[in-house]
Amino acid sequence: MIETRGIGKNYSGAEDAALSDVSAEFGNSGLVAICGPAACGKTTLLNILGGIERPDSGELLVDGEPASKYREGAWNEYRNARVGFVFQDPVLVRDRTALENVELALTISGVGR
Repeated sequence: MIETRGIGKNYSGAEDAALSDVSAEFGNSGLVAICGPAACGKTTLLNILGGIERPDSGELLVDGEPASKYREGAWNEYRNARVGFVFQDPVLVRDRTALENVELALTISGVGR
């Protein structure tokens, strides 16, 4: 389970906080969609859930353990095994086909042929 407790995030120069006191729980399987109007903090929350950014306040827990203890290698393992993103804009290796890009991601994840 992935859980946020009172997550907050501020960016310098921004008038309002990107996130303020966000608490949520996400089970070990399934699909989650985070919806809302522009500039409401969706991408910031996803970046924190994916370990790309760190919250300024509150706590991210993974299976009940604080993610603040993670070192970079643990974050890489977490992203590889626990979370996945479908980006709005394709993030592909340009000299590969779409299929080869998918194969590359699966190979990195340890999925065999």
